[in-house]
Amino acid sequence: MKNTSIESRRSALSMAIAGLRLCGIWSLDSSSPIFLKLLNNISNIFGITALIIFVGTLTIDLILNSHDLLIATDDGCYLAGISVIVFKVYNFCRHHKRIKNLIDATYRPIYVLQKSTDVGLKRILDTTAYHQDLEFWFFVLLGSSLTIALMFFVPTKDGALPIRAAYPFDTTKSPMYEIAFILQFYAVAYGIMAIVFIDTVGLGIIKWINIQCLILASNYTNCRINKSRLISLESHDNLSMIASIAEDIKNINDDYDEKEPNITTFCPFDEPDTAEISDCFVARFKRCTKNHQQLLDTVDQLNDCFSSSMLMQLFASFSMICLTGFQAVLGATTKTSLIKFVLYLGAACTQLFNWSWVGNELLYQKVTLLTSQWTSGWENELDSNIKPLLIMSMIKTMRPIELQAGGFFTMSIATFLSIIKSSYSFFALLTTLTE
Repeated sequence: MKNTSIESRRSALSMAIAGLRLCGIWSLDSSSPIFLKLLNNISNIFGITALIIFVGTLTIDLILNSHDLLIATDDGCYLAGISVIVFKVYNFCRHHKRIKNLIDATYRPIYVLQKSTDVGLKRILDTTAYHQDLEFWFFVLLGSSLTIALMFFVPTKDGALPIRAAYPFDTTKSPMYEIAFILQFYAVAYGIMAIVFIDTVGLGIIKWINIQCLILASNYTNCRINKSRLISLESHDNLSMIASIAEDIKNINDDYDEKEPNITTFCPFDEPDTAEISDCFVARFKRCTKNHQQLLDTVDQLNDCFSSSMLMQLFASFSMICLTGFQAVLGATTKTSLIKFVLYLGAACTQLFNWSWVGNELLYQKVTLLTSQWTSGWENELDSNIKPLLIMSMIKTMRPIELQAGGFFTMSIATFLSIIKSSYSFFALLTTLTE
């Protein structure tokens, strides 16, 4: 990451990257000391090995107890959770360099925008940064609570491990029990913290893309230099029809509008644009079109890096919600076990909802940008050959701005509700089979 990146707007990202380096998932800079690079590699090897052993012992236990539905679903619940962690870690490492470039492409415009003197813009940036930091610590706390609940508050028989697993040695006797417990604890703690840090990076990228879309929409409406110069629409039937269409689009969005602080100035995304602002509607509109294309390219990079992880996230969340609910109903014999299931179910639902929510916000930006283009005041610039430029910009809004899940689904609230309904249907089928 370049030193020019905006540190004050990426504290959550910085903490997440520091955590990923501690886990060995994020490589160190070439200038880092050799012993730190060695520790980074050792942490990566130990963490991946612990996760593989954990998955292997769970799978073997599932195979050996496939005849017992309660045990099989318990193992399946843990396998679903750990599988999405393993896949996300693998996918993150595979796209490591591309994710670095994606972070730079996302945060570079924010560094330029924070130099603006617009009060509304500064308030939006500060609020987003604050919410991102708050969310980061919430998920760190949730992940820590889940780790402690799984490892120390799960009711077990004397000599049994907190999580069922099949090892090639007797885990009921010391020191094998301690070795197996340490392996499980390290795998669970490593996996949960890794996914918290990885999700912080991904969610942060999407949220700042959303903010850039919001600022871009404001820039479209602030393209006019002299907003007091109006023309009569009464003698222009075509313009009256266009204004009517714009009003209809605005009315459609009334139910979704949030009371954001108003951005009253044109806010360039790039340093050259800041140095050479032309007081011309066409020049500003062209700049908006260029920024729009950059955002579309960034979203494409985002989907290239995270689309497969989102598909795995949907599958794992479906399995965890369904199987955890089943375990809570049939296997929660004590208060401590019930607390474990509630935490696990809450973590699965919260994680899926968080991704679905930011994906839904990203999906909505397409309509916001289209509305802002219509209301930019282009009808007053008919003598500036604005029509071809407007058509080109509107063609760009036809491209979807969305977070995809493997090319099959779009992350949105509708997808979240669909997963919940499907999980409940499968849960009802499981409970029926046990009656």
